[in-house]
Amino acid sequence: MGCGTSSASAPGKYNDDPEMENDGARIKYDKKSGQASACADGGKDDDGREDDFFEVEEAQGEQFMAVRPWIGQIEEPDNHNPVNNEQPDQTYALEYVYGYRCADSKQNAYWNRQGDAVYMTAALGVILDKNSNTQKFFGGGEVESTAKNVANDQNHHTDDIMCLRVNPSRDTAVSGQVGSKPTIFTWDACTGEKKQRIKIAKGARGIKTVAMNSQGWICAADLHNEHQVYCYDQSGNCVFKEKGDTNTIYDCAWHPTENRFATAGKKHLYFWDATKPGGEKKKGIFSGHEMCSFASVCWDESGTCWSGGSNGKIYCWDENRTCKDSFQVSKGKDFICALQYINGKLWAGGKDGRVQCIDTTTKQVEKCIDFGYGNIIRAIDVDNNGNILVGQRDGTITCVDASGNKTNIMSSHSDGEVWGLA
Repeated sequence: MGCGTSSASAPGKYNDDPEMENDGARIKYDKKSGQASACADGGKDDDGREDDFFEVEEAQGEQFMAVRPWIGQIEEPDNHNPVNNEQPDQTYALEYVYGYRCADSKQNAYWNRQGDAVYMTAALGVILDKNSNTQKFFGGGEVESTAKNVANDQNHHTDDIMCLRVNPSRDTAVSGQVGSKPTIFTWDACTGEKKQRIKIAKGARGIKTVAMNSQGWICAADLHNEHQVYCYDQSGNCVFKEKGDTNTIYDCAWHPTENRFATAGKKHLYFWDATKPGGEKKKGIFSGHEMCSFASVCWDESGTCWSGGSNGKIYCWDENRTCKDSFQVSKGKDFICALQYINGKLWAGGKDGRVQCIDTTTKQVEKCIDFGYGNIIRAIDVDNNGNILVGQRDGTITCVDASGNKTNIMSSHSDGEVWGLA
């Protein structure tokens, strides 16, 4: 239904575990018992596209209505006009789209330079003016009636956007989509106008994470079995494409001044140098600190790298990719999946439902905004006026002003499948 949070949740809330195994994964249900489990393949077909919710499958008895609920509720009229497959004379234009994709995506809601919220839902990049509650889009409009995997993707995404970032100057967004041969686009974060298109070779299955630096270079990681890592210069030329890790890569982030970046994922953190052949991938050295998985990574202005762990700790990495410190910030050792360094402060959020502002010198929490335990924080951004943008796992985007007042600027379907609309 275009809500953007298109992964069903099992009873209990989101199925997030300490190592992010089931974090946002497609959940399969046994229609008879009601038991749920994460798909072993992440919910993908052989061509890499996500499964449709309403699979056409043969079901009998008590399973039948669960699989095809519209049977018995909707009947073809006895008399109706003949079917007309011609394109209608009427045209349409998008006016407003509800929803925010967050079930399997992180750090994907930002302020642009005009103070509007930039995020994604379905195959659209959305620019939301919170004051007038109006939207602009990257994508949308009329398309040919054809399958997603063969649709024309020259000008916009043709399948669900899986990741989105805004560059440091907040004027350009970069986004990547799902699909066997996915595309990465850069577009104006204020107008939605297309800037650049990058086509990925078949087999990628989708772009899981993407980032852009101040020079316009792009790094990204896909959903291939080897989770390939890509680097492109400001002209869209491929600098390198290399194997990332057999485990999922959840996040990537650029060094603030150099063409180096880090990728974070399950049981690893890698450092890459785009000025060296093949990126010269090097693994982070834990140096006695507890090893874990990482769902988020960022850099501060001095070139220190920070990563959010599945154990509720934030890890600090020096220029030699060695962990020099780690400290607990999340209650109950719940994983941290949103991490941003903005205006001299480190902002963190995770499964404990808290957004925390941390002084990186003292490692002390200066501000804490509590959204309630279980309201998993998916994305954090802060503008120059102190307004905080928070994306949550239930599909809500909230603006918190400098006084601490919360305003929800977008809401979504958060649990289960949508079976009807009137």
